[in-house]
Amino acid sequence: MITNSSLSRRLAGLSVAAVCLVAATPASADFVSLGGGSFAGLPLYRALVFGGIDTQAGISPGYLTQDMLDGVDYVSNTSSIGTATGGGTRSANGATLTGNGWAADSGFLASRNYASITVSNAQAGDDYYLVAGQGGTRKVHLAANAPVSAATFTWTLSGSTSTSGLGTANSRIDFGATTSPGTDWSDFLYGVGETAMTEFGPGTYTYTASLSGMAMDLYLYYWTSAYTLLTHDTFSTGSSATMTANFGSTYVLQGLQLFDDLGATITNWTMTDATSGEALFDQTGRLAAVAPSPNAVPEPASGALALAALGMLAWTRQRRARPESADMHG
Repeated sequence: MITNSSLSRRLAGLSVAAVCLVAATPASADFVSLGGGSFAGLPLYRALVFGGIDTQAGISPGYLTQDMLDGVDYVSNTSSIGTATGGGTRSANGATLTGNGWAADSGFLASRNYASITVSNAQAGDDYYLVAGQGGTRKVHLAANAPVSAATFTWTLSGSTSTSGLGTANSRIDFGATTSPGTDWSDFLYGVGETAMTEFGPGTYTYTASLSGMAMDLYLYYWTSAYTLLTHDTFSTGSSATMTANFGSTYVLQGLQLFDDLGATITNWTMTDATSGEALFDQTGRLAAVAPSPNAVPEPASGALALAALGMLAWTRQRRARPESADMHG
């Protein structure tokens, strides 16, 4: 049985892997690294759409860059990519994988993600997958008319999944808040001793941070993703499968409540973007707009991606040697 924790380990390391471009090979698709940002920079805008066939899964799982679909790994400290897309068709070991995925930034801590794959003549020792996600880090300023002892953040996540009896389709959200500056995004969410929230599937989820003071800067770290996976040794060779994780509705930070040291609700406060000064939340609720779903998500534009940068990813950190306890954000 595939559990959420074992699935996370199976998809080990990719969302936080450091990447560099190398010369394209016939086995690589137009999987490109864009943005040029740093995981430790503020703000951080992160988007990732990737998929492929891991023909080494039964030997040493870790999703290296063989037999990759078109995709994009975007990291920027300047601006969002908007909507990242990926997909296409690849064949390996006699099997064929067709996938489609997109991840749309929908505003302040809000995103929409979609992933779908179809596999024919699957080989029992291989993995077939596609992940589409958005996330990042935002610095905000919190000011209240009374000392704040705690803040409770409420996320809502809606969407649907389907499979043909094989494989896994789901969503994932990771979120955390701290007053400590300078923490790398990947270290905060997935490093040793992390305390971030991790939840799977649709629902309403809360996260509480301990605070102290009437005015402070907060650093908010998050990742959201839709993923589909047919993992080795869970099916017979020759099987076919289709799975879809449709979370093109919204992952959104919907609510925020502040409490004093007696647990009473604080009723007069504001949260603003520390850079732009935009009002994000106050005691009445969310003020930041949530963008609608893209009217039409374009097909993966391999030519345009190739013009931006040719190559495939060489995972230089936390690849196949990443400890079993590490998480990839499928």
